[in-house]
Amino acid sequence: MYIRMYADDISTQQEVGADGSYSINLVPGTYDLEVEYWYNINNPQQYGDIYYRINNFVVTGTQTNNISLPTITVSGTVTDPSGQPVSGARLEISGHADNHVHYSHANVYTDANGAYSAKMLTVDEWNYFSVYPPEGNTDLIAFALTDITNLTSDTVLPITFPSSTTSLSGTIVGSDGTPLDVSGDKNMNITIYADDISIQQEVGADGSYSTSLVPGTYDLDVEYWYNICLLYTSPSPR
Repeated sequence: MYIRMYADDISTQQEVGADGSYSINLVPGTYDLEVEYWYNINNPQQYGDIYYRINNFVVTGTQTNNISLPTITVSGTVTDPSGQPVSGARLEISGHADNHVHYSHANVYTDANGAYSAKMLTVDEWNYFSVYPPEGNTDLIAFALTDITNLTSDTVLPITFPSSTTSLSGTIVGSDGTPLDVSGDKNMNITIYADDISIQQEVGADGSYSTSLVPGTYDLDVEYWYNICLLYTSPSPR
């Protein structure tokens, strides 16, 4: 965690102690004050960051100013459509205050019991709350929560994957009607995304793809890349 104080011409940054303490020497004046905290934790894996700002903070002399961050915990259990817990599901969460004086982001995975817990700041408006199935799982579909309310205190939020009712499939070919070569160092991906979710899949050797998703309006990207090296052999000396 860092605390940073800056005015038009100077910027002072300091790492916050393990007990939350800080001490900065500076000349009297009016500053903007920022606190930034980020983390990366295993078992279960999660990472994220918290940003908090106080504008026009006046320093008149030696003074003590304790800062109380409006932290909350969002937690719950992620289940499949039959009600069974889902281990290894990934949640991408981001929200901010109305006046953007603070925001927070978390990327968390559910544990063996399908449980998750994310440290956030209070949320007036959500940027996104996206839920992705475990890596390699083709039975569950990615989706976004769009009906959650503002959060001002610790909240238990159970989440259930929707039943897969829609699929999109097809074949990607070149202008001659044949699939592009994806052998060796040549690859092709298709990405389907909306404001809150992004689904990416590798295209097969025959140009085929198939993905399950919730009904809606998406942007679709196809990306093909290759790395080909030509081996040059110098002529043998005569």
